Amino acid sequence: TGLGDVFLCLVKIEQNSDHFIKAQEYYQKVIQEYTDWYRGYSSMSSLELNKGNDLAAIEYGLKSNNLKETALVYRNLVIAYQHIGEFEKSLDAMGMAYTLDNNMFSEKYMMYSVALSYFNLKKYDLAVNTLATLVQNRPEIKNEKNYKKILEHMKKEIKNDPNYAKLSE
Repeated sequence: TGLGDVFLCLVKIEQNSDHFIKAQEYYQKVIQEYTDWYRGYSSMSSLELNKGNDLAAIEYGLKSNNLKETALVYRNLVIAYQHIGEFEKSLDAMGMAYTLDNNMFSEKYMMYSVALSYFNLKKYDLAVNTLATLVQNRPEIKNEKNYKKILEHMKKEIKNDPNYAKLSE
């Protein structure tokens, strides 16, 4: 932990702020000074993901995991791969995240990406079950805007599928 972690927390609120720029600068220095320490790469992966730079998030995430595998980095990879349409890689990363930390099935953004990856691979039952697992682990998710948006999108696209009934539950 340190100044960079404080910046990383602030970034979630103010992505285009000076805090974001300072966090990037901080972790770039960490990477330059400690090239064999996973944390700088891991943090840059998170920053880039928050910024919407999925390819950079993947690049930093892979470098981090080459040094030390962490569930957080695999979570970033799940989301970034899903964003760029690499659905199989997204699901592979999910498996690794879960192997390292079985609480990852409660992490909503990762689980949204997992559900959407399954959905895009036409594995509707797994997509639905992923959302059901998320709601089981975190019932409050059912009232969130993103959850409802994903669910409605899935309902619209697969209403003729036999698994459609599961979406109504």
